[in-house]
Order: sequence, then C-alpha cells, then structure tokens
Amino acid sequence: MNDLAKILGIYDAKVKLKSINDHTISFYIYTDTKPHLCPHCNLYTSKVHDYRMQKIKDIPLHNKSCILFLNKRRYHCSGCGKHFYESYDFVSRYLHRTQRLTKFIAHSFYDLINIKHASIRANISTHTVYKVLGTLNNSSDRYHFIRQVYWALENVRKNVQKNMSKTLRRYY
Repeated sequence: MNDLAKILGIYDAKVKLKSINDHTISFYIYTDTKPHLCPHCNLYTSKVHDYRMQKIKDIPLHNKSCILFLNKRRYHCSGCGKHFYESYDFVSRYLHRTQRLTKFIAHSFYDLINIKHASIRANISTHTVYKVLGTLNNSSDRYHFIRQVYWALENVRKNVQKNMSKTLRRYY
C-alpha cells in the first residue's frame, strides 16, 4: 500500500496521482484482479467482462476539491451468465461520493452550521447535503425531542429570571 492510499483511507486499492491544479486534486484508483463471489449464484469467478472509469468525490484536501477516478471492473459469471461489479469498501453502490465524504458532511453539523456552509466546506452542492441528511438515522423519538426542547426553554426562563428583581420573579 502506498502513502497516497493511506492519506485517502483506501486500503484495498492502489492510488496514483493524476493531476493537481488551482482548484482540484485528481487521483487514479485501481485494484488487482482477484476472484469474486457472484451475488446471483454464489460461485467464484475471475473472468473480467469490461472496465469503466467512475468519477468519485472525496473530502477536500488543502481547500481543493478531491476527485478520484476509479477503474471499475465488471465480472462475468460463467455459472449463471450474469455480470456484476466489483465491490469496494470506500464507496457505496450507485454513489459518486466516498463514505468518508458522507461522514464528513454528517459530522459538519456538530459545529451547528447550516446546509449552505456544509456544502461550501465539502465543495459539493446543497442538494447533495440534503440527500445525505435524508439517509442519516435519527434515533430520537417525539417524546425525547419535546423533552429536550422543554429543558432548553426552562434553562432560558431560569437565566432571564436571574436578572429580574425578587418581586417580578414570582410571576415567571
């Protein structure tokens, strides 16, 4: 594994630097051919059907957009005749962004920033931020949410009450 793969958090592929310009840093990502399990008939195959290049966005590096060009490999199963893509740990199926970028967007809301600032920070569109927020699991139910709001309002009431005189405090 090379140092670029360690920096990008990609452990099952090889990474080569493609180009660096004023706004973007581009990398080539490729893997070695190895037998894969067919998802349809559960037989191992190493017969390659074709290749295609997929463009994937990653976390910005040095305030520049990071673009990964993944050389995706499609296998042919001789048992059932179906074609299937190689699976990767760093990118989910049907997405054009890494899992690191999805986590980066989700963690950017810990700083209590809005959607526009999160999209600027990650160099993506606001629509992508909305899609990421839709996929996150929200574990709070209605009761706990209302309880948190009630506690917050109670703390505000107590802070305001501290600034009042004793005669006005009994009404609030």
